[in-house]
Amino acid sequence: MAVAAMYMQARQMARCPARLSLSPTCRRNLSVSASVSGLKVLFFGSDEFGERVLRELEGNRIGTQPCIDHLEVVCPKAQYYMKRDKKVYTYQSPVDKHATKKGLIAHHPFPASMSSWMLPMVDGGNISGQFDIGVVASFGRFLPPRIINGFKSGMINVHPSLLPKYRGPSPIQTAILNGDSVTGVTIQEIHPSVIDGGKVLAQAPYPIPPTAPSIQLIEEMGTLGGQLTLKVLRDLAFAREKSIEQDETKVSHTRLFDREDSVIVWEEMTAEDIFR
Repeated sequence: MAVAAMYMQARQMARCPARLSLSPTCRRNLSVSASVSGLKVLFFGSDEFGERVLRELEGNRIGTQPCIDHLEVVCPKAQYYMKRDKKVYTYQSPVDKHATKKGLIAHHPFPASMSSWMLPMVDGGNISGQFDIGVVASFGRFLPPRIINGFKSGMINVHPSLLPKYRGPSPIQTAILNGDSVTGVTIQEIHPSVIDGGKVLAQAPYPIPPTAPSIQLIEEMGTLGGQLTLKVLRDLAFAREKSIEQDETKVSHTRLFDREDSVIVWEEMTAEDIFR
């Protein structure tokens, strides 16, 4: 299939969750007859990718056939100062903004580490007790085994690459810089010691448009990731039964980019390099 045709198919899937179908090469078959409901989910995220995943989960919660009954959020604390008795924000993560807009309970852990943070209990009026599962999407902090094991059904992670390719903090940007024509989204188990090294539960491809900016990929892949997460949540037992270990011989890693990476070296770079 041509890249342009694949791209249009991916955008159509992002608009129509019911039509979501995984490629034969990436598919981890999920039952269409699963009817899991009543899940209490704690979502961990921060950036635009995480916010798009959260939108899909929240949309399911308030939808006509939800599998999520209660949803709370863990995200970085907003930074602000007071001016004439009003909050003036210097930074508020996209996930925190969405939680505030939708009236979701948001928990803000300590800035530096999750090591001493205590997992909250459900705070939902008539709904109480322990969360069923944790869902992570671009949270940016290492989660110790104590937190992973604090959920009835553990934790899963939404990662914007076809793992084991592009583990780490910048898989979308790295795919663009490397000139890849196709990337994708992976739902994986949270590994207790290896970042992005958990068992693969599901994957879906995403063709990269030649001229697309990174924010377009982040938003559309986040939507795709949220839809795929819901499919996994509806049939988690089956997804785990059919999960696969990552091939360690095919692992590649990404890194955080800084301002120096945006410097143009005219004598060495092609026009395509500069555009990316």
